[in-house]
Amino acid sequence: MFTQGGEEQQGAAAGMVSFTLGKIFKEGHEITANLMLIMVFGHLAGVAMESWLHKENLPLSMVTGMKDAPEDAPASRPYRLTGALMLVAVAAFGIWWFYYALHEPIKARLGYTDGGQEGPHVAFVGAKLADNPKWREECGSCHLAFHPNLLPARSWQKIMAEQDRHFGTDLALDEDTSKEILSFLLDNAAETSNREAALKINRSIKPDAVPLRITDTPYWVNKHRSIAESDWRSAKVKSKVNCAACHLDAEAGTFEDAAMHIPQ
Repeated sequence: MFTQGGEEQQGAAAGMVSFTLGKIFKEGHEITANLMLIMVFGHLAGVAMESWLHKENLPLSMVTGMKDAPEDAPASRPYRLTGALMLVAVAAFGIWWFYYALHEPIKARLGYTDGGQEGPHVAFVGAKLADNPKWREECGSCHLAFHPNLLPARSWQKIMAEQDRHFGTDLALDEDTSKEILSFLLDNAAETSNREAALKINRSIKPDAVPLRITDTPYWVNKHRSIAESDWRSAKVKSKVNCAACHLDAEAGTFEDAAMHIPQ
């Protein structure tokens, strides 16, 4: 709950926990989860050792509910029907869950529309970010309008200062439009955002670095390192700047983990 509140700014603890504190809770949770796994393996080792020392099959007794005992030991009645019903319930849930996880379309699972049909479950959607019609119109006319929280203010300042040679193109923006867009970019740059992507991108950039491409930031590079070249060359992706191919919330600029899916 505290990790979700800190890193995602979602749930009951949203706004109460900082990103750094949320990360600490996350790491603490991972440590305790690993300790629990050690306890589980220790318990299994104990079962194996006990079975060997006392020459009895404890795992089998756990499944059947039956165990050899001295003749004068008190006996308890096995609840076979209860065990059978529990087994059926667990099996039914397992079959449903794995079928759902493997066969339900990703967009339906996330609650996004696909062909006019709403998905059956509520989507994990990030908080709505600031928007600007002029920015979305001008920047979105050539490519995805990358939300300003994905780069620091100094990067946006340089991009706008060099708009006459914007990656080989002259944006030809009039003075009023340029001022409005620059103001929006600076007001909502990575330094001002509490979103996970913005915080991690900004922290990965050296103070004296001024990246002009989101794909050049250390966090982006590291996060996408495991993606195969064949996925980048896919007809549904084609380019590293085509964020919307994998991130269903790319236009919103939130880039939630639950809204990411590499198309097949």
